[in-house]
Amino acid sequence: MNTKTSRKRKVLKVIFIGFGSALLFLIAFYLFLISKSGEIHMTEYHPFRTAEAKKQCLALFDEFEKTYWPIESESRYIETSYGKTFIRISGPENAPPLVLLHGKSGNSLNWSKNIEKYSKGFRTYVIDTIDDYGLSIYSIPPKSGYDYARWLDEVFTGLGLEDNINLIGVSYGGWLAGQYAINFQNRLRKIVLVAPAGTILSLRPQYYIRSILMILPFRFFKDSFFSWLDPTLENASEFKEGIDLIEMSMKCYKPKYSIVNPTALSDEKLKSIECSTLFLIGENEMIYSLKKAMDRLEKIAPHIKKEIIPDVGHVTILQSLLANKKIIEFLESHEM
Repeated sequence: MNTKTSRKRKVLKVIFIGFGSALLFLIAFYLFLISKSGEIHMTEYHPFRTAEAKKQCLALFDEFEKTYWPIESESRYIETSYGKTFIRISGPENAPPLVLLHGKSGNSLNWSKNIEKYSKGFRTYVIDTIDDYGLSIYSIPPKSGYDYARWLDEVFTGLGLEDNINLIGVSYGGWLAGQYAINFQNRLRKIVLVAPAGTILSLRPQYYIRSILMILPFRFFKDSFFSWLDPTLENASEFKEGIDLIEMSMKCYKPKYSIVNPTALSDEKLKSIECSTLFLIGENEMIYSLKKAMDRLEKIAPHIKKEIIPDVGHVTILQSLLANKKIIEFLESHEM
């Protein structure tokens, strides 16, 4: 190696370390600032930052609903120990119940491309997670998987759902569905875990690094996160409206102080899920190894049905006609 090349590498190394250190400092400083105001103040605009922020965000949700939500829905709030939970209800009144749980940093509107299909044969209940970017209003944010499971159980009771509940969770919602299954599965008929965060395997370190960078007020990091999360998106602009919604929500809602990271279930807990379960994943999944996830399920819980959907990733899986066909066939099947 010549001296000139060596000198260039040293300069690049110094630049890289300096940039990385500055970035980590900014993130640490930002987290410190939001932690100083961690007490929950139950104002008339909670969980939004200000009354104006609430007005802007609700207007955006309303516009999104009018543009993309394809069917008539009834809206309802259910009181729980953790706060008021917002639910959109559709489908025939006497049809079997189907509950839908969205992914992290989202809300019930994320199901707009699927709700019409599911509501033909089921009474659908699309829930805004209690402490996420939706219309639910938390008073005590859940601090563990069991807290989330207990919150869901209270919602189901408030809705008058007894048992034989069908439950679909995507991404973080898939983790929530798994947490409910290991705590209250006597109320479940069938569950579908769509690319669940954690649950089967721990998330890759890259996921956490890129997620942390998302909190910085630069669009680049959000675009970069989704481009990595789903390589079937040629570029993040294909998911522009979804990212716009997340970006606006991060500006309008109070910062989250106690995020419960999705964990992998132990062997014992994974085996304990006895209700009929479908694990659905895209062949381009990035949050963990597809092969390792399938191998672990085959070894630890072979009774869980597994399906790989070709040509899709974490974001695009629920846009797949095949994925929705597999889900509906599984739910309508009488096999237990």
